[in-house]
Amino acid sequence: MHFTSPISSLATCGVALCSRSRPYSSKVSTPASYNSPDSTGKRAVGFFGNWDIYARNFTFTDIPAQKLTHISYAFANINSTTGEVFLSDTWADIEKPYPNDKQNRSLKTLLSSTIIDDEECRTTFAKSAVKLMYDLGFDGLDYDYEYQNSSTQATSFVGLLKKTRAEMDTYTNSSAPFLLTADGIAEYLDFWNFMGFDYSGSWNTTEGYFAGHAQNLYASIDSLATPFNTSTAIDYYISNGVSASKINLGNPLYAHAFLNTDGPGSPFIGSGNGSFEDTGGVWNYNQLPLAGSNATVIEIEELGASYSYDSASKTMMSYDTPAIASQKAQCVIDQGLGGAMWWEISMDKTGDESLVGATVETFGQLETSQNRLD
Repeated sequence: MHFTSPISSLATCGVALCSRSRPYSSKVSTPASYNSPDSTGKRAVGFFGNWDIYARNFTFTDIPAQKLTHISYAFANINSTTGEVFLSDTWADIEKPYPNDKQNRSLKTLLSSTIIDDEECRTTFAKSAVKLMYDLGFDGLDYDYEYQNSSTQATSFVGLLKKTRAEMDTYTNSSAPFLLTADGIAEYLDFWNFMGFDYSGSWNTTEGYFAGHAQNLYASIDSLATPFNTSTAIDYYISNGVSASKINLGNPLYAHAFLNTDGPGSPFIGSGNGSFEDTGGVWNYNQLPLAGSNATVIEIEELGASYSYDSASKTMMSYDTPAIASQKAQCVIDQGLGGAMWWEISMDKTGDESLVGATVETFGQLETSQNRLD
């Protein structure tokens, strides 16, 4: 069977393409070949933005499907009045034709959406999100909630997860469940993606304007250089009852720039431009080093961090290298975490310089549960 739209084509990469004429109350039968998740393999979750097909010229066919276990397709939109979830770009999502399909029964696809707070809207949100997921043949949903900053928001989020899980259960049975993921609370989730990045950037104002590491594993003595770190945060979640195997370590495929600085922990003035539509000194990893740059790349194993520094222009860029990506992957293995996640896959390099590739190579084995394609 041949499919021509990107979401439909993703079905041959790993989702069940369900008829859009099916009634909302219909149920999905269990695929006979569905496997339970492989307890020894790791997840490799890549976000793909529907905007990538434009200025970035990165399409569904460029996705490194064999290196991923899950693709989170970003983003669906939300009606701010009713809470209804709908496609954000129908051309990119279901209309743009592609010449070839890919096949990968172990690749699961998730529809990503942001979150709202109103109770009535949450009910509509859950119903419409699950229906959209089902009608377009996705394996599950990913909720991107940035950033919870109160107990009220956390409670509302738990309520939304409960509604969503209950709605999913009306479509399927427990032997082949749909997936529900999010950057946060784990009680109702199959797994969640810890956002282990954006620790430092152009917004650094709380301690003055100091350049810092944006995705470091560990803290340094200089708190200005490492205002936050991944290890402390993940230890906190695990110590408070979150299963380590449900946590995917999220990694960036981009750099944060700091201008007019002497390096980590030093003052900076400005962050400059960025890649494509990005602003605030955010540069795609696959565009580094920048043309004309004489930057030196520095890797600090004790911090699990790397950065480049150009002494002539006094420019620092905080980003991961393949060596640091491998170190983080080993940390995932050593701590028994579930796997890794990346934002977002159009920004990666290819070949030996790929951060996704370095991570997956260190993992050695990916989980092999099958998608809902039947």
